[in-house]
Formats: sequence, C-alpha cells, structure tokens
Amino acid sequence: MLIAQVGFAPNTGFARFDFGWDYLLDGVTLVPVVLGLFAMPEVIDLLLRRSAIASEETAAHGGMGQGLRDAVHNWWLIARCGTIGTVCGMIPGLGGLAAEWFAYGHAVQTAKDSSMFGKGDVRGVIAPESATAGQKPGAILPTVAFGIPGNGSMAVLLGVFLIVGLRPGPEMLRENLPLTSMMVWTVVAGNIIAAILALALQNYMVKLCYLRATIIAPLILCFMVVGASLATKSFGDVLIFAVFGVLGYIFKRSDWPRVPLVIGLVLGYLSETFLFITVDRYGIAWMWERPIVVIIEIFMIASIAYPIYRKAKGTRESRRQAEDVE
Repeated sequence: MLIAQVGFAPNTGFARFDFGWDYLLDGVTLVPVVLGLFAMPEVIDLLLRRSAIASEETAAHGGMGQGLRDAVHNWWLIARCGTIGTVCGMIPGLGGLAAEWFAYGHAVQTAKDSSMFGKGDVRGVIAPESATAGQKPGAILPTVAFGIPGNGSMAVLLGVFLIVGLRPGPEMLRENLPLTSMMVWTVVAGNIIAAILALALQNYMVKLCYLRATIIAPLILCFMVVGASLATKSFGDVLIFAVFGVLGYIFKRSDWPRVPLVIGLVLGYLSETFLFITVDRYGIAWMWERPIVVIIEIFMIASIAYPIYRKAKGTRESRRQAEDVE
C-alpha cells in the first residue's frame, strides 16, 4: 500500500515519493510490477537450471480427460471463484488482476491441505481462471448501467458506445436490454471459442516447454520487456520491471508471499481515496455506525482468525498424535 502512495495524492494533489523523477508522478504502473514479481523469477530460475521447462516429453492430449475430471471434481470451487470474479468485475477499479488473486487466496485459505499450492496443485489454476472468466461479464454491468467502466477494456467499450450514439445508463437495461444481453453472451461465447482453440493447438503449444533454456529464456525476457513498456511506453517501465524482478526473485527464494504486495498496490489508491471521502463525510464513526461496514469487519476478522485457529488445531492434533506414539 505504501508503493501505491507514489505519485499525486488523490485528496490534496501534492506529489509524494517521486524523488524528483517525473515518471513517478503518475504512480507505479501495475503491469511491470506484476511481470517483475512473478515472471522474472521464473526466467532467472530457468537460466540457472540451464535446462528446458519440462525434462520429459509427454503427449499433451493425454491430460485432456484428467483436466475435465478435475473441473467437474472442483465444481464448487469454480462456482465460488466465478462469483468472486463477477463481484470484482462489477466494482470499478478492481478488474481481472485483483479477481485472480482474490480467488487464488480464497482457494488456498479454504483448502484442507494447501501445502501443494505453488507446487502443481490444479486448484491453483482453476480458481484464478474461474475468476477471470467471471469478471468479464461482471465488468459489463457498471459500464452499461451507470457509465462507469469496470476496467480498461470496458473504458474502451464506453468510448465505442459514445461513438455509435449509445448512452450508457438505466435505459440500457430497459430499451436496449437485448443489446446488453448480446454483449454478455458474446463474452461467454468468446471464452468457449478460446477454450476450443487452446485444446486444438495444445500439441503445438506444449512443444515450447522442451526448448533449451538458452533459447526460450531470452525470448520470454524480450516479450516481458515489451509488455512492461507498453503500459506508458516509457523507459521507466523497464526500470520498474527490473527492480521488481530482483525483488520478486528475493521473495521467491525467501519463501515470502508476493500476492499481498500486488493486492495492496491494486487497492491502495482506491482505499486511500475512499477513506478520505468517508472520514470527511462520517468521521471515525463510520467504523461502527454503518451496518454494511460492520458486516465486512466481521468477515475480515473471521478471515484472519480462521487460519490461525486451523493452524493451532493442527498443531494440537500433531502433539496429541506424538504423545500417543510415545
């Protein structure tokens, strides 16, 4: 959240933590931070191993049936994470990235055994992908109903509405309801088509895993640098990408979680903005006078207390089993 404070303050307009660098006046861009934290450490590990991503060649189609069975077996996780994604999509400013990490954190927190997350647990893939699929239709709702884009792509869509003469608002859910429904179903159909293409081309895409690290790593690094610089098309993006790449590698080697940093960066600016508005309107009493806030506080306390309780319970059971063995 401290990193999210870089740039102009939303309530006063004063620049903070810019260190005399004009690039930081607009804040730290999210894309190079995420690429550095999560992609760069994998490339570094790949170069250090001096081997391909996969050591043994396996037919891609052999796992298709298992993948479908995993999806059916984890249907309740898909439903929950899809709901999380839809809600995140409906809240302007959150978007798909926050939905993915919220869903991943929910999957880890609710799993009976979370030791395999980050080591190949399929639930770690199912949860964020379900949230990603859910947030896209969810982001359409505030865009068409209130004219408030849920994410960057919806902002582009809002511009298209104005160009073709459509006015976002309640009438989009009344007079133009067929058009709104068509947009939602277009997103659904797009996901289905993308899944079919992925299944059809998987035998070719999987061959990338068998290229030598000295070939695939520089290519990946090139694409990451280009992707990082597309945010503002400034060399500052590349520097931020490099800094957070080193930081991400340190986090990974030290077994420190990187997800909270991303969530804090995504929500930091929004939380500061609305905290200022709330305190200015209600004072400190908003923490106990607003029923919805109290309910959210209860959920927050429960989400913190439950893992502590579960860990303490597991420790007691381990001690009891050790005493029984003795």
